[in-house]
Amino acid sequence: MSTSQSDSEFPAGIDHQNKKFTTIIIYPTVTPEKIIIPMVSCILGFPLLALMVICCLRRRAKLARDRDRRRNLG
Repeated sequence: MSTSQSDSEFPAGIDHQNKKFTTIIIYPTVTPEKIIIPMVSCILGFPLLALMVICCLRRRAKLARDRDRRRNLG
């Protein structure tokens, strides 16, 4: 009976010594919220930050030009 149990583990026609087992690696899954929220914040946040920096630099340059203009006139 013990040989019939071990034979039932392998289908007929497969040699017991030539059987190769493949290792299946299962990676832990991450919830979609942990991926979507940083992606959306980067997609929306970076352009807003870049726009804010550009506007601040333009304003600073405009104030510097006005200061130089006043200094040259007076």
